[in-house]
Amino acid sequence: MICWKLKLLFLILSTIMPYISSFPSSPSQFQTRQTDWRDRREQTTPVLNKILDELVKRSNWTQQHIFLSRCREHNVIPKGLKVKIPKGIMNRDQEIRLKKKCESELLQKTIKRLFIKQQKSDEKIATMKLDLQNKFRMSRNWIENTLKWLRKKAENKATTKKKSLKTKFDILINERKNTKNIQDKNKSDKEANRVPENSSPLKKIVYNNSSKVLTAKQEKLLELGLNFAVTPKKFPLVEYIAATENLCQSLEELGDDESMEKAQKIRNMVLNHVRRGVGMKIKDNLSAEDKQIIKEVISDPSIIICPADKGKAIVIEDRDSYLRKMQQQIDEGDYVIEKRKEKNTA
Repeated sequence: MICWKLKLLFLILSTIMPYISSFPSSPSQFQTRQTDWRDRREQTTPVLNKILDELVKRSNWTQQHIFLSRCREHNVIPKGLKVKIPKGIMNRDQEIRLKKKCESELLQKTIKRLFIKQQKSDEKIATMKLDLQNKFRMSRNWIENTLKWLRKKAENKATTKKKSLKTKFDILINERKNTKNIQDKNKSDKEANRVPENSSPLKKIVYNNSSKVLTAKQEKLLELGLNFAVTPKKFPLVEYIAATENLCQSLEELGDDESMEKAQKIRNMVLNHVRRGVGMKIKDNLSAEDKQIIKEVISDPSIIICPADKGKAIVIEDRDSYLRKMQQQIDEGDYVIEKRKEKNTA
């Protein structure tokens, strides 16, 4: 019986002795463990500072991401992302459309870059958390509590950035409202001060002295004037090259170096304009119906369309009447009809 009790006591002691031996047997051992933890805590300071820097950066990027997303929703562009289109390349409507498209794409790319930066920052923070746990043997509970404290500190530092971005967004919204109000006011003033079409000083007066009755559409097109030019269907490449070569060859015939240099500069300048203009889509200034109406009026053999002697009016006469009046002026004038042929002096 006694032997059995001794064996049981031996088993119990052999089981609990490792745990008893792990406890410090003196105050000096407690002090050693506490000193070791403090040393490890001090060694983690550079890592914690790096984590704080990353958290501050991430907080600022988050505020910028929110700001740009709000700008995209309200269709406003920050000043740093505005695009300037060179003038003279295309018409005003095309410039506005291209400007809006470029600014929208640039805003979208900037938001995407901020999102990628946030992801990389999360990866760096996760890597430094593993270093704290594996390299410095810090507990998970301590790491999580420390990260909570660092996040609060980073959010407090990002408060200034948040306020400045909110103020900037409010300014952009107010600028857009003011611009819209000015545009509406200018539009209303333009409509109020618009000169009626019938009294426009640029309008050409059409005097129809012929027997042909013109429709209102035909008269309106004739009011554009005899100098009105219809836009070509495609870029006049051959005309540009022919005119340029004619000018450059006349300069090169002079023979001096300065003239040769000028001719080459003109060629280079025209080449740049031709490169931009060849692929350009030319907008028609008249519809197909208007072109057909003008063609019918001009090709009518019974009438003659000519400018008035004075002013900018347009006169329409019957061909027979016009030729008769012209012959009458020749007969009444002091003219001599010569029977010899005209000599070409060129």
